[in-house]
Order: sequence, then C-alpha cells, then structure tokens
Amino acid sequence: MHIWLVDNGNKEAKSLKHEIENISVYSVCGCGCASIDFAIDGNPVKSNSGMTVVSDFLYDSEKGNQMGCFLFTVDKHLAGIEVYSLGSNEIPDVLPLQQKLYPFKT
Repeated sequence: MHIWLVDNGNKEAKSLKHEIENISVYSVCGCGCASIDFAIDGNPVKSNSGMTVVSDFLYDSEKGNQMGCFLFTVDKHLAGIEVYSLGSNEIPDVLPLQQKLYPFKT
C-alpha cells in the first residue's frame, strides 16, 4: 500500500519512491491503531522537526465509519503511515487496502 500512497501523493512523495525498497517497519503505534513508523536501511526515521504529510486519503471502515490515512515524511525521508478515525470512537486497527482509499472532496 505504501507504493500506492507514494504514486498518488504529492511531488515530494513521488520524489522519494526510490526509498521504498529500503523501508521496513520500525514501530507500531501504542494506542492499538495500525499506524506505523519506518526505518530506512534499518535506521529509524526520527526528527524533532515534525512531519510533513505527502499523501492523504479517506476510507470507510468495515463498520461504515469514515477514516483517514496519510503517508508522511520527516527530514525529507519517508517516515510512516498514520491512520485515524473521523467522528467515531472506532480505532483503525488495520491498514486499509489501497482499493478502499478515496480523495478528500474539495
């Protein structure tokens, strides 16, 4: 799925596609959601400067609740995928299939 998020993200996301082959999951969120942080070549992507969202989509959970999913960078490196609930108490405990993702309406 992270390849799809890169391919359908902004210019910064697309410019970092070469990092995908070296990405592994470094950590998962402690709240129980499916959010993940990446390591590149085994080194965690960490920074104190915050994150930049480079690909941002919505999806509907199996229970019909609207959820969000975004790919983010830290210091111009792919750094993780965040999933979150919009307007419900449901915790998104699995990453969505790329076929379920759809853009925000503008």
